[in-house]
Amino acid sequence: MKVKFVERACDFVLGKKSPLCRSNESRPDLGGTYAHPDFSSVIKLMTALITDEALLEKYPMTEVEKQMILHQDLLKTMLGSATGSKQFGQCLANMCKDNVKLSRKVTKVFLRSIEQAHLDTVKGYLKALKPFLRADDSLKRQKLEWVFGVPEVVSRKGYSDSRYKYGLELVDRINDESMSYSSPILYGASDEALIAQIIKCKGRFDVQCISCLKELLSLMRKDSDVAHFVYHLPPQTYQCSRFTDWFRPYLEEQLACPSRASATTNQYFRNKYDLLTKAMAHLDALEPVFAEFERQQMAQMDACLAGGDAFKDLADHWIGAQSTEVIKHFPPQLIVGKQVADEREIFVHDEDPLVRVQIFEVDCEYAYSAPTGLFNLQVPKLEVRTSHYQTQSYEAHKRAQAAEAEKQANADLQTEATEQQDMSQEDRAQTTAAATSTTTETAQENLTADTRDWDESKRQGPVLLRVLLANKSEDKDLKVWYRLSADAAGPNVAVPVSARKTYLLAKNQKVIDTFVKIDPSQAHFFQDPSTIQVELDVTVRNAQGGPQDSG
Repeated sequence: MKVKFVERACDFVLGKKSPLCRSNESRPDLGGTYAHPDFSSVIKLMTALITDEALLEKYPMTEVEKQMILHQDLLKTMLGSATGSKQFGQCLANMCKDNVKLSRKVTKVFLRSIEQAHLDTVKGYLKALKPFLRADDSLKRQKLEWVFGVPEVVSRKGYSDSRYKYGLELVDRINDESMSYSSPILYGASDEALIAQIIKCKGRFDVQCISCLKELLSLMRKDSDVAHFVYHLPPQTYQCSRFTDWFRPYLEEQLACPSRASATTNQYFRNKYDLLTKAMAHLDALEPVFAEFERQQMAQMDACLAGGDAFKDLADHWIGAQSTEVIKHFPPQLIVGKQVADEREIFVHDEDPLVRVQIFEVDCEYAYSAPTGLFNLQVPKLEVRTSHYQTQSYEAHKRAQAAEAEKQANADLQTEATEQQDMSQEDRAQTTAAATSTTTETAQENLTADTRDWDESKRQGPVLLRVLLANKSEDKDLKVWYRLSADAAGPNVAVPVSARKTYLLAKNQKVIDTFVKIDPSQAHFFQDPSTIQVELDVTVRNAQGGPQDSG
């Protein structure tokens, strides 16, 4: 530190991008597109120096060293290191404590680097991410939303469409995405939250998906706040009741893959099944935590079914209240369908000189979701995509289950008949006929499960809330940080605690948030709309003389 080793090491790693590199100075490129320099030894020594509190107290870092360490390219290199990423992640977590600007910057580096990295580097990023998310500061909830993403119902408006399409209108198969997850601090079309990146890898880059899932489950084991946040995320498809429902079926499917036989001779498959084993161990350890979360949800559901003030329509309109096939969860998600009326403005914020904020409620078709893990009893006509070219209907699935049950019952009867040699031939025939009849009746009952036709059981009402930002200027392009908050009594939508970033061109407007009502039996979205608060931080991007702040 005394000889400015950290400054010199950072300058060496950054190369031409170093702030110490003069404009007329020529520096060679280290590595290339397919070959990356090995900075592991330098990073390991740098990490040891900047995390040694006694050394830092004697030789504190200069402002230049801090600036270089927080350089985006250096952060990307050090966080992806296999040797010092975890230790450096702890150092970053300490530096980012209660610092909004720096925490946002580090989160962007994490998400963009993970998305572009190969498998070996991803492990370093995910290990460094753990202490950053576990840091107990005032920004913890916001950092969880930044990294994992904020859920939002899928919506789209085509060029010739007069209205937006939502949820069910955009789902052709039951395992199509009905919910998206976006980071409030990212804006680019290719920038995705960690949850969205994991889902994208599923079925395409399974080793990458399993690696991320293993680190996520490990983090959930170590931090109850992270476990609570991820467990209560809504599902990405109408097959599930919560985001975590697909973890175990996916891992078990990967474990049962025939390629496992090659694990003893193939290094790729050996690494894959090592990751699977560790991920399953983390998931098994989390089961008591998930069971406690489910117990709390079931207690709330029982209170509502017993005649509480919330979800008054649950007993009459939710299949899950009676069906044992539906995954037990609370509150039940809503399946949102076609918009049936023009949106209505319920709130406007026009105090900022450049940006106007409007909130609209939207009437749509809707029903309570009844997921089984593979299908949804509320929309049984939606088939599941089993491969690129094949689908399976709910009825075909139940018939296959019934045939398998009948086959197993006949095999059990054959075994029982063989063991009971002392029975007469007539008695055995009667027993077999009775058992077969019972199996057939049971199969028929399974085929006539408590499904409901969407067209007959759907309801209509205001279940969506859209937030629209409009640029009032005719010649200024804006960068806007927007945040919505409401009364302490609790809004009837899940409002994020984080501010969201967007860009508005001159005279342009944009839907920045779409919220789904939690309890459709309540008429309101906000008990008192006058308590709605909007926070705006507006920067003019194309003003002469540089950016200017407004408000």
